[in-house]
Amino acid sequence: MKYDPMRVVLVEDDPVDALLVRRGLGKLADGGGYLIDHATTLREGLEYLAKRSVDVVVLDLHLPDADGVEAVEEMTTWMREHELPVPVVVLTGSSETDMALAALRCGAQDYVVKEELHSYTCLQRALHYAIERQRASQRNQLLEERLRRSEQLEGVGVLAAGVAFSFHILLGRMLDEVDKAMDELGDASPSGGVGSRLLEIRRHLSVASEVSDQLKSWMPASSPLPATDIDPSAFVLEMAKLVELIVQPPIQIQYHLPEELPRISFQPIELRQVLLALVVNAVQAIGQQPGRIDLETGVIHVNDELLARTQGAPDLAPGDFVFFSVTDDGAGLPSEVRTRVFDPFFTTRSAGRGLGLFMTLGSVRRHAGAILCTSEAGRGTRFTVLLPPSGSTPAPSTA
Repeated sequence: MKYDPMRVVLVEDDPVDALLVRRGLGKLADGGGYLIDHATTLREGLEYLAKRSVDVVVLDLHLPDADGVEAVEEMTTWMREHELPVPVVVLTGSSETDMALAALRCGAQDYVVKEELHSYTCLQRALHYAIERQRASQRNQLLEERLRRSEQLEGVGVLAAGVAFSFHILLGRMLDEVDKAMDELGDASPSGGVGSRLLEIRRHLSVASEVSDQLKSWMPASSPLPATDIDPSAFVLEMAKLVELIVQPPIQIQYHLPEELPRISFQPIELRQVLLALVVNAVQAIGQQPGRIDLETGVIHVNDELLARTQGAPDLAPGDFVFFSVTDDGAGLPSEVRTRVFDPFFTTRSAGRGLGLFMTLGSVRRHAGAILCTSEAGRGTRFTVLLPPSGSTPAPSTA
């Protein structure tokens, strides 16, 4: 079995120690081994990190442009700012135990004493353990964040739904009073000044009533309509004409709809609203300039790490999910916006909007699904709705 080589950035200004590290990591084997980029300064090491994907950094604590724990602090700070969670293994002298421990407290994953570089397995083991610890830490952070966001949205959603019930009663009373006032005006109501104002008030009250109905949908089992088995690709094809009324030139839309996908269980009207909300969001993300939207269906295997990055139903198990995805090539979302896109009333556009994605998440949660948002500023955004195949539960992970 072949393995991809491990990409290592070695930041070491001493040529002898650098040679020992290279020997310790051995020659590049067929389908495995190590690919080493050697930097002699911290700045040069950061340039390597910015250029390509890196698995691990081996960092000397005494460099021409950074000395001691300062080198670790500067590198880990730079990584956080650039969202590059790469593990760092530091090289120390045998008399620098306190400095090595301080480096671990600053974010390094492990340290290797230079006098032990002749023991090649020691270095290799440190690198592999550092990578696995970093990955485990990332998974835990993602799971904790997903749990926090799920609890937060659940609380906000239930609160919004509860308020909506009271609000709905008040709106009903106001609509009744407006109708009575219009009846008292009689035939003059449609054309008179007061009558036209009453009609406008009634229209706005009706819109407000629809919003309160949407908010009520966050209450458990609030949908009165039953779910049905749906063919994902056929469902999107049926929506194509409606979608293309929303996606107008100069924006183009492409469909990727494989046949014979597993069916999903969803309420058709709600699924239509979910997909249209994502399409509208993509159109708004592109704006007036030329662009492209891709609407895709398929099956994807979701592991723990990917599932931890989603928002949706709690306690989802890894396994095979049917997906709908809507991808745009717009400006993309910075990380601080990406973490809030499903918040109620959050919007980067005009005030009064911001319920679309919140309600979309509510519908997906009720149907035992989740949504994954992947985006990068300047490189577009992809929303992926993950749903379990109809009549089945995703199998637990065997990894």
